[in-house]
Amino acid sequence: RVNLSYGRSRSYLSYTLGDKRMRETTTLSTGQTDDLRTDSRISHQVGLGTNLTLGEHNSLGAQILGNYANERLLLTQSMHNRLKWTNLYGTLYHTLQAGRWSLQTTAEGSFGRSDLRREGSPQGVASKDDNQFARLALDFSHQLSCIFTLYLGAEASHVSVDSRVTNRTGITTLREWNIEGYASLRFRLERLSGYAGLRIAGEYRKGSLGVGQGEFFRSGSELLPYASLRYTPARDHQISLTHSSSYTRPSYRDLLGYISSASEVLAREGNRNLSTSYRRSLTLNYSYLQAAQLELSYVDTKEPIVEAITQQGGVYVLRRHNLDYSRYLRALLVLPIPIIRQGELSWTASTYLAAQRQWDAGRIDRADYSKVFNAYYVQHKHNLGLPSGWTADLGVTYYSGLMFGLYHMQRQWWMDASVSKRIHDLRITLSAHDLFNTNIARGSYELSSPALAFERNWH
Repeated sequence: RVNLSYGRSRSYLSYTLGDKRMRETTTLSTGQTDDLRTDSRISHQVGLGTNLTLGEHNSLGAQILGNYANERLLLTQSMHNRLKWTNLYGTLYHTLQAGRWSLQTTAEGSFGRSDLRREGSPQGVASKDDNQFARLALDFSHQLSCIFTLYLGAEASHVSVDSRVTNRTGITTLREWNIEGYASLRFRLERLSGYAGLRIAGEYRKGSLGVGQGEFFRSGSELLPYASLRYTPARDHQISLTHSSSYTRPSYRDLLGYISSASEVLAREGNRNLSTSYRRSLTLNYSYLQAAQLELSYVDTKEPIVEAITQQGGVYVLRRHNLDYSRYLRALLVLPIPIIRQGELSWTASTYLAAQRQWDAGRIDRADYSKVFNAYYVQHKHNLGLPSGWTADLGVTYYSGLMFGLYHMQRQWWMDASVSKRIHDLRITLSAHDLFNTNIARGSYELSSPALAFERNWH
């Protein structure tokens, strides 16, 4: 990346090269093993951006990003997927400030194309996708007084996708409009601060699943309130109570009606009946020095999206469904302890503890599902700062047995480590996730008969 400053403008030019290689195996209790290898995913990104100061409180900026990726995913010794993907993204933003108010306008858009081919398959499966995205957003703030500030905003976005699959007639399409607006009022006193607001999210989604496959249609809106209250009883102490709400819409791929193989053993099938999931939470938090924390939270998710397994013609098929609800009550403790602070030598130990009680219920393939369980999580990390610019980190993470969606997971643990060296303005870092390859997910899917056990290793 090269940064350029001249007069009132600040610009940059960048290039990024990535080479990603992965291996993931899933062994089923049926004796089948799914061995996926990404070998490799080569990606290129070119970026160009500029920011121009038009006046004392007036600026204009633009950015263009171009991406290209070529991925080879090995499914078996003789069959693999080849994915080529290109995308061009641009954004334009303008900021204007005058007195107590400011207005930011953002316009962005992208155009992408992907080409997926199954090489070595007798069916010769291939698909080509064209996608377009456009978004316009306005964000306005006005300081009403030394205490109150008003925030208003609105945005509209449009998504268009056309997908062509060989050996199937017709084109699958998606046309989506999303419109959102928000208003919030913030205040700040000496010891008390907070905000309250309301967001309105509207959606209009229409798609064709191809000839003979039908269509899907979604429209509607949802009110999403949010609020927070923070109180500082003494120096370095803070208590907050926060309510938030959000949503998760099913992806276009999850709605498609045809079956597409993603590996040798497992296939994926769309579900046109998927609904948008809404999440609301209430959190009570106490913090000391903005580092040590004690937090209680309650989260209620309406119609969460989960992945279910069915068996069709001897092949296991993954298909997403909506549960009725998923709720949990969680307690979290974050405790950093400085052990040594002497010159260039420092040593800090941090502990994260979490415990939760969860309730899930719904209906999967005309079968009632209900589950209540407890789960625990602990992470212990050490950060060591040494003279001459050396830094070392070591952490251990542990999960108890829990339910991940509809999957019953056994306990897991792993270690992370990193070491870095700073030489003037240069820092060199070597890091390792799961240092001893102990992060192996073992579990079972109990809704199938008989229960399907599995073991997944990320190597």
